[in-house]
Order: sequence, then structure tokens, then C-alpha cells
Amino acid sequence: MFKINKNHLSIIYLIIVLYSVFLTPNRLINNYNKQLNFIPFQKIVVFVQSQNKSDFWNSFLFLMEICGNIILFVPFYFSIQKIFKDQISINAALMAAVLFSVFIESTQYLLNVGNADIDDVVLNTFGTMAGILFYKIANNKNI
Repeated sequence: MFKINKNHLSIIYLIIVLYSVFLTPNRLINNYNKQLNFIPFQKIVVFVQSQNKSDFWNSFLFLMEICGNIILFVPFYFSIQKIFKDQISINAALMAAVLFSVFIESTQYLLNVGNADIDDVVLNTFGTMAGILFYKIANNKNI
């Protein structure tokens, strides 16, 4: 009988991340224009400045996009700790999160299944930092 352990869950998590950023139906049917954004928080500032208070649906979708980037990477630290048997430092884990995010954004751009945005890298890294905090609290370790 196949037993699922924490390493298997870590791999499943990474597969879910890759699926959600590359293969979800909305990614495959949208026609992206290969946009690059290297200016941090530009998309957020433009959205807030142009926001129509009566347009609840667009506000909700935008908020979900921001929260989704953060939430998607909260488990990253848990996963990378299990893959490396709790031997990876916080700095190395954060660097891995940044590199993984840059990989995702670059690949989305090259495959035309999303827009490459520095905000996503920042938000993913923030999610990883939140995951580090949760991991430390859950394991009664000093932060």
C-alpha cells in the first residue's frame, strides 16, 4: 500500500503551484500580450488610482489575485524544509522562493500564458515569509 509522507505532500504542492500558474483553463484561453513589468507595485498603484468604487467585481478579482499570489506561496517553506530534511536556512529558502517565482514569471512570459510581473515575485516572497512565520510558530522555534 502506498503511504503518503511529507515529502510526497511537498511534491504534490509544487505540482499544484505549477498547474495553477501554467495550465488552468483561464491561462490557456486568454490571449496575453507578453507584457513585462519590472516596476514594483505599478499594477497595484494604477489599479487603486483608476478604481471605480462601484465596480465591485473588478475590485474583488484584483484583491483575489493579490491574495492568491501570497497564499499560493505560504506552504513553500514547509515544502522546501521537508524536501531538504529541515536543513535549509531561512535565507536559502527565501532565495529559492525568489528564484522559483522568477522561473514561473519568465516561463509564463515565454509561453505566453501570463504576464511577467515583479509584483508577483514580491507577493510570492511575502507569502513564503508568512509561511516561515507559521512554520516557526507551529514548531515552537525562535523566529
